Amino acid sequence: MQIVNCEAVAMDFEKKLSTPNIPTNDVYYKRQLTLHSFNIHALSTGNTTFYCFPETIGGKGSNEVVSFLHHFIFVQLDLSVRHLHIFCDSCDGQNKNFTVFRYLHYVVNTAKRLDSIKVTFPIRGHSYVECDRDMSVINQKIMAELPEDWYTEIRSCRVKPNPFDVVEVDQSLIRNWLLFLDQIYVTKPTYKSRPIGELEILKDHPRLLKHRDSYNGQWETSIIRKPFTNSDEVQLPERQFILPVKLYTDSIPS
Repeated sequence: MQIVNCEAVAMDFEKKLSTPNIPTNDVYYKRQLTLHSFNIHALSTGNTTFYCFPETIGGKGSNEVVSFLHHFIFVQLDLSVRHLHIFCDSCDGQNKNFTVFRYLHYVVNTAKRLDSIKVTFPIRGHSYVECDRDMSVINQKIMAELPEDWYTEIRSCRVKPNPFDVVEVDQSLIRNWLLFLDQIYVTKPTYKSRPIGELEILKDHPRLLKHRDSYNGQWETSIIRKPFTNSDEVQLPERQFILPVKLYTDSIPS
């Protein structure tokens, strides 16, 4: 039975795709353009969003992950959803880091878009999530001369339960969330991120992050937000937010 106000998603960066992808020996000796894709798969419906971009647009760091999450939560996610459960791997530079943790806290306690967020990090080596299955559907042997050829393949490779959605990322979508969050949150965590198995953010705890090293043990709490002061950011209406500055101002050399 589907619970209307809850959603669970799996997310991950997918295997990189090369452009041009053509059967000629000349390509082997040339520098190819890498296409990155970040996948968010809704477990209740199977709806899948690919955030696709060439390496000249952005990288695969925490700012990119947060930017895509932000777009998904505020644009793609149904407004009736108030509780979100995320499953993702434990890659420190992408998903399991203080920038992502602070952003999720920001969504619940400042933007107030959600009432709670829970993140589960499966055991390393035992985490074949839906994102891996989605990537296997894409025909990675097609002839692709441009990134747009890959976008077309991703959109058309699946029919049921519905086609993949592709967001063609430009640099206006990728924001400097690290710099923005440093202004209202502590800059260094008081706990070790690597052992964490689960974390939870609740609207009832406006400065705290709950985390534990297992999946059924006792929760620990850590203060991650700076004390509230009169000079805090302007209180915005619910589901509104301040957008950070762009992370990149020019193309990234490939």
